[in-house]
Amino acid sequence: MERGQADRTAITTATRFLENGELVGIFPEGTRAGVDGAPGEAHGGVSFIAMRAGVPIVPVAFVGTEKVWPRGQRLPKLAKVTIAYGEPLDPESVAVGLGRKERVEAVTKELMDRIDALVARTREVPR
Repeated sequence: MERGQADRTAITTATRFLENGELVGIFPEGTRAGVDGAPGEAHGGVSFIAMRAGVPIVPVAFVGTEKVWPRGQRLPKLAKVTIAYGEPLDPESVAVGLGRKERVEAVTKELMDRIDALVARTREVPR
């Protein structure tokens, strides 16, 4: 599989796990966040898989990971990382009536908006 292309086997496997009641963790960006730890550009895989399996998406924000292993550093270092969970997002409630591609884009945007809000809220909390 080429980087940046859909992995059909992974999509099928993740869908099967979800349909069987298992949990699946997927980073929507598919790569590390930016230098400042802000979420990167998301791909539609998370939304597509959740829509296909008929399950909600739980937004999760990891704050502080950019301090653990900064780009260019050979080894990780100890740093505080906070993980924040948001309310589940039901893909069926987003962009009702649109085509599949447009719905995937709308669900992905809503998911990333929720993750951005979690990151902002988590950074505001004194550590």
